[in-house]
Order: sequence, then C-alpha cells, then structure tokens
Amino acid sequence: MLEVITPTDFAPLTLAESLERANAVSVAQIRDWLTAPENSTRFLFDDSRQDCPEVAIVSDPAAVPQSLWVVGDVHADVLSLANIIENADRVGQLEGREPSFVFLGDFIDHGRHDHETLLLLFGLVMRDPSRVCIIPGNHDIDLRWGEKSRKFGVTIQPAEYCEHLNEIIDSEQSADREQVELAKLLIDFWKTRPKAVFLPDGTMFSHGGFPHTDLHESLKTRADLGAKKCVDDFLWARLSESVKKRPNRGNRGHEFGWKDFAQFCRVMEEQLQIPVKRLIRGHDHIVARYSLPAEYLDHPVLTINAMGWLMDGEPKHADGPHPYPVVARHAPNQLPLIIRLRLDPTEVDRTLGVSPTSSGQKNESGQGNESGQGDTETKRHGDKELPQPNSP
Repeated sequence: MLEVITPTDFAPLTLAESLERANAVSVAQIRDWLTAPENSTRFLFDDSRQDCPEVAIVSDPAAVPQSLWVVGDVHADVLSLANIIENADRVGQLEGREPSFVFLGDFIDHGRHDHETLLLLFGLVMRDPSRVCIIPGNHDIDLRWGEKSRKFGVTIQPAEYCEHLNEIIDSEQSADREQVELAKLLIDFWKTRPKAVFLPDGTMFSHGGFPHTDLHESLKTRADLGAKKCVDDFLWARLSESVKKRPNRGNRGHEFGWKDFAQFCRVMEEQLQIPVKRLIRGHDHIVARYSLPAEYLDHPVLTINAMGWLMDGEPKHADGPHPYPVVARHAPNQLPLIIRLRLDPTEVDRTLGVSPTSSGQKNESGQGNESGQGDTETKRHGDKELPQPNSP
C-alpha cells in the first residue's frame, strides 16, 4: 500500500519568494559552472555509470542517500519547485541531514516560468551537485538549435518554451537574450545526463518507461541499455493499464502494459544481474499528481507529477481550484512515501498570470484522495510528434 501524507504545518513560499530565489542565480554563473570540466561528473550517481553512460547502475546501498527526494514533471512551475525544495530543506534541518534529489525531467513547457524554473534548478545543483541527479524528460531533450535557421526547433507539440525563445530572437530584445543563451547551454547538458537510474533495492527511475519487449533479447550486456531505442523508451514510453502492448517503433511514445514491465524485470535480473522491482516515473499527467494502477501492484509503476496548477482540460480535483504538487521520498525496499504540498491557490493563480479564482480558498481538510492508489484518471500530454528534420 502506498503511504500518502499532506503536511498540515507546511507554510508555503509565495510566488515572489520563489522568483527571488530563482533570480539569485545568473546565467553567467551557470555558464561558468557548466563549462568547468571538473563539474561534468560531480552529480549524484555519476560514479555508477561506468558500465553504460546512459544509465546509472548503483550497486552499493551506502551510495544511496538516506534522505532522497524524487521529483516528477515540473513543467515550468517555479512555485511548486521552490516549495518542494523548501520542504525538503526544512525536513533536513529537523532530521540533521542534507536532502538529496532525483529529478525525473520535463522542466519546461506548459507553464509560464521556464527560465526561472531552470535558474532555480541550477541554484540547487551548484549548491552541491553530489546531492542532485537529473534525468531529462522528452520535452527537455527534444529542444535543439539550428545553426542554419538560427532558431530553436522541436519534434513535438505543445512547445511553448521553444516558441518563446524564437520570439525573443525575432524581437531582438537584448534584455531577454540570456534566456536564449541558457537554452543553448542546456541542449548539450541534457544529453550528458543519465536516462535511467537503478538502485540496489530494485527501485528504477526514468522519465517515461523502460526498453520494450522487442528489445529484450538484445540486452546481452549492461552497455546495451544505451542503445538508441532503449534510450527512446526511457524518455518517451507511456504507461497503459492493459495487460500487454505491442511495441510501435513508428511512435516514440508507444505504450507498455503491466506484463511488459514484469517481463523487463525478469530480463534485467536474469540477463544483466540488475534487480528491478518497481519503477518511479513521470511523463503522463495525473489529475491527483500521483497514480499507482492496481494492475501493476505485483511490479509497481508509480507516476508522479510536481505541477501545482490545473492544466488545460483537467477536471477539478478534491484539493480545490488546483491540485497539490506531489514529491516522493525514497524508502529502501518499498514504494516511496508520497508527500502532497498544500499551496496557496491565490499564489498558484499568480503563477498562471490570472486573477485569483473565486473558489480560491484552501481545502482545510487537505485530504484529497489518499487511498494509496491515487487518481488513476490520466491526462495524456497530448504531445503531437512532428516530422523530424535533420535540423530545425
């Protein structure tokens, strides 16, 4: 059973406080940090990537931090990200231990504060990279720069961040040029990050999924996990509550079923001697911001989202005008603890650039749906794959 809590004593940060923390970091500082060669392998779990640079395979339980927080899709929600970090810091102060983080990607698009979210992320990274593991999402890694067109391009929609960057280029507003610089810097950075992490207790982290069944015979060595199709599945594969789903290599976002994951767990143990018992992922958008489908209880697949605002097309949740953002806390040999952070709905409205909702009162019960299953109604990204040219 999944344990879910909503702390009643958490005093959330405001949007102004969140932006202040984000803007305490400059693009120049990030550039200098990223271009220093000694920083390229200082991240959490980077010393576990010898067998395959595209994944981290952690064999020593002592290498897993005791206070490890797992953050799903952020999607330009600087308010939720700031509060997730703040909550972990406050808990760390009470426990007398520094928090560490695994991010499951998709920092950009859908929200309004892409640039500030990236600044805040790197403020955390530069504080101590050995306590931060970043797994990129498909939205992060899909952005590319065209040397001929002198524009950014993507292969999926929606892509608000890409469109915003190109608007800056067209407007030639020098005040916003550093946003373009940061985006260019991160294109190469995302490529260097692991696309999946395997812990010694059988916990696996990825943004999307795992190598689908058509690739299982090819997994002869751990290095084979870095093959392009495997990487695509780590980044793009989507969960289905069906028994099995046939691989569809014409669509990077093809689905997997619960028997497909059970087979992958067996293959990893038998062929690569890597235990896989559960998967923690993001990618699919969940109304309650977490979901553990009953079909996957034997080999659990938990989906988590960190967005603290109601997305287009989503039905309202019991939390009130906006769902509470979710963060997970790793627990060895079991499913993580789910923490739902109660934010001020008026501040959430401010992140969206709209007037406060008329129903913008806090849900004093703070309970929402805490059955342990989560709201299994999933709002698919609606990402539409575009033709893939050689360069934008």
